[in-house]
Amino acid sequence: MKDVNLNRADLGQDTGTDSTSLLFGIQDPDKLEAFEKKLSSCIFTTDLLIEAVEKMVSSALEAEFGSAISKGKHYRNMLGTISCGILQDPELRRQALIVIDRFARSPELNA
Repeated sequence: MKDVNLNRADLGQDTGTDSTSLLFGIQDPDKLEAFEKKLSSCIFTTDLLIEAVEKMVSSALEAEFGSAISKGKHYRNMLGTISCGILQDPELRRQALIVIDRFARSPELNA
């Protein structure tokens, strides 16, 4: 299994890599594109913060490991644990808000 880094990313310096890939450690362009496509289709400006973070984490996990991961027995627990960890860490929370702000769209556009 490939090592996925959920550690803090310093967004204060220009690394040539966008904030999405820094937050989740996604370096494969195809996986990053899959993540962005999934996230942009499911995240809305009306989502509660915890909902938005869970959608973001779910999109990242599915992009990295495939959609089968969401059918796992303990998937909801894992999703909740990762999401709470992101929300409790000020820097990860800040990065998550940047990603959410970038991809969230108005529900009216979904009509």
